[in-house]
Amino acid sequence: MAAEQTTPTAQPAAHSGSETVPEPEHTTGTVPSSPAAPATYPVLSNRVIRWAAIGLITIGVGLAVALLVVFGNGQHADQLDAIKTAGTVVLGTGGAAALWLTARRQQTGEIGLNQKAVDQHHAEQQFAFQQQQAADTRTHLERVAAATEADARERRTIDLYAKAADQLGSDKAPVRLAGVYALERLAQDNPDQRQMVVNLLCAYLRMPFEPTLRRPEQRGSSRIGSRSLRIAGPAGRVQGNDEELLVRKTIQLVLRSHLCANGHSYAWFADAFDGQWPGLNHLDGAFWPGMDLDLAGATLVDFEMNCAAMASADFRHARLIGGGLFGGARFRFFANFAYTRFEDGAASFPNAWFGSTTQFTHADFGPQQANFAGTTFSGMASFTDITVPGGIDLTAARALTNYKTNAGAPRLWPTGWTERPLGADEPMPQPSFDRLWDVEDELPTGTGVWSVVGRDEASAEPVVPPSAVRPDAG
Repeated sequence: MAAEQTTPTAQPAAHSGSETVPEPEHTTGTVPSSPAAPATYPVLSNRVIRWAAIGLITIGVGLAVALLVVFGNGQHADQLDAIKTAGTVVLGTGGAAALWLTARRQQTGEIGLNQKAVDQHHAEQQFAFQQQQAADTRTHLERVAAATEADARERRTIDLYAKAADQLGSDKAPVRLAGVYALERLAQDNPDQRQMVVNLLCAYLRMPFEPTLRRPEQRGSSRIGSRSLRIAGPAGRVQGNDEELLVRKTIQLVLRSHLCANGHSYAWFADAFDGQWPGLNHLDGAFWPGMDLDLAGATLVDFEMNCAAMASADFRHARLIGGGLFGGARFRFFANFAYTRFEDGAASFPNAWFGSTTQFTHADFGPQQANFAGTTFSGMASFTDITVPGGIDLTAARALTNYKTNAGAPRLWPTGWTERPLGADEPMPQPSFDRLWDVEDELPTGTGVWSVVGRDEASAEPVVPPSAVRPDAG
């Protein structure tokens, strides 16, 4: 029986049915520790059972004999009582053994149940760890794949940019046109590269260029909206200087197409030139927000940015041959037209919106009337020392009174124009306040206080109607 009293190794003592075995500690994200060696419990062998039975029989017989000897007195009644007493003792001992076996069976069952619970918990831990390991591996592989794809995309972008830039430097006009369209596609597919592409296209337009100018009766005229493209020789043939003009006008069209936020279609434009302007249909709906234009010193021909929206624009010392159309254009930050020259066409800014600093200092608006009707000025504006032989129209323009001034810089209007506060019953001039884009953060208060720009009767100069300006003036 000594073997039955051994204590299990590496396992806590058995508990009653109302107690549970404490769960092993497990740290999330770490490999579970190896389980301890399985606990061993004494097992009743056949030999032990036989010896226990022999022992019980021996005890019973011995006890009966002893009782007969001690209490028998040779009388049958006493002997019978002794035998009954011995039988009772033997039966009691057997019952005690049976109770012990039952208790041991109960203990073994509870130990088995607890061990199953421990094994189940360990299996769940192992499964959870394997799942977490698989998820970590999958996440790592996804990150590696994403990094690889991003790296490959960046290399392709760099290669495409370098190739397109090289094409743009070719001495052949068709190759340069291919470079322009390659850059346009690159920017459209890669939003983070758009400003870089715009910078390169603007840099090309800033390169020295002198267009071939002819008398009106010598110009072949192909209309682009309300503007004309000057082409020498028979229709569809361009050579020399006019090839470079075609490349530049293509760049201007690409910029205008992607900066225009009103979704106009240009499919009609490709048909108007019998294949000279291919691939324009894909420009629909491809607005590039937040672009900065640096066209300082550029020579631009028939430049059009109607309804365009841009962060800022620099046209200092630029030449706009054929004028410049900026109707409804929006300049989020500064717009610098200082020393800009509008040649052979009008400067047209009707219903434009200037969000911050606006400079037209020393601008030459040419012989035709400069149109700023309905324009909104939300910041500082300067029209000092401008040249306006054809006059300037600021009718129904409006100015934000409580704008943030730069070191107290005032607004300086052209001669003959001034701003005055809105009257009590006077409606706010159009365009409406919502055309301010998201300029609310620049306002010192939540509501704009507006002034109307109107004629200064004291120093007014007559407005020259467009019909009074000769088409070939200048």
